[in-house]
Amino acid sequence: MTERSPLDAPVPRGKHGHPRQLYCAVWIAAALILRIAMPYIPVPAHPLIDLAGGIVYMLVLLAMAIELGARLGPHTRLAVYALLASAVIFAAAMAASEMYASRIAQDLMAGRIEGAIQGRLPAPLWMLVSIKDLSMIVFAVLGGALLSLIAREPKLLLPIAVTAAVVDIVGVMYEGGPTARVLQENPELVQTLAATIPDIGAATPAETGGVEGVHPGLALSFIGIGDWLFIGIFFAALTRFDLSFRASKIGAIIASLTAMALVLLGDLPIPGLPFIAAGCVIPNLHRFRYTRQEKVALAVGGLFVVAICTALILLGRSALDQPPGRP
Repeated sequence: MTERSPLDAPVPRGKHGHPRQLYCAVWIAAALILRIAMPYIPVPAHPLIDLAGGIVYMLVLLAMAIELGARLGPHTRLAVYALLASAVIFAAAMAASEMYASRIAQDLMAGRIEGAIQGRLPAPLWMLVSIKDLSMIVFAVLGGALLSLIAREPKLLLPIAVTAAVVDIVGVMYEGGPTARVLQENPELVQTLAATIPDIGAATPAETGGVEGVHPGLALSFIGIGDWLFIGIFFAALTRFDLSFRASKIGAIIASLTAMALVLLGDLPIPGLPFIAAGCVIPNLHRFRYTRQEKVALAVGGLFVVAICTALILLGRSALDQPPGRP
């Protein structure tokens, strides 16, 4: 008897008989509509309103990502198809946005548009950027879900979470870390590979009568692709191993919103992955049991991670101490 391939699994259905991808599509549509609409919602400028808008958008994004990881992640065929579709949409939206931005710049130079955009994104360009942003999140979550297949036992999730959290802390909080350096040296790459949280009511007309649009620089915060990747890894594995889904979902949402609030209120570069990892792992600690040999292996692996992080810090410090003109 031949073994069934994971790609041949039947299409999973919800309790009411609807295909599970329908639920995911609803969440994706809700997140996209909310992202496009947020800058155009007429609200007074106030930090508490900005925070409330960011929390609502973040809740929808997290619900979407968790649904994708939990519902599609364990089903390889659906995850692969959706991953490929999101990659195509991301590339198409990226190309279309570049072409549109180039045309706007040419019209400005030729005088066919009065005034100046002044860093604003016209509504059609904002829609393309939003589609690109959401497709990147879907790609990252489903990519993480497929990567979760390397975890053959639930207890492997703990070292994965700890390693990802430690590396993220070093990369973001240390001045010479990889993430911090990319933020300083190549902010355009961050805009491409990170999901921004738009500022509610940020669409304002240009002072000189130019093009109305959205200020991309007024994004409240951003969430790196690694955070979405981890959500996909954990919630796909969590469903596959029948771990505490509800508690992990609540923990991940509370932890993520806490991190976002600290970033907005404290104006600090706080890594989100340690919060997400803690929210996902803590409810399942009772499911992780290790033998003595496994504990020794984990200790050795922890030392290896510490060594890598130390090397990253030393390399970053060396780069910071280097004279500006020296290669």
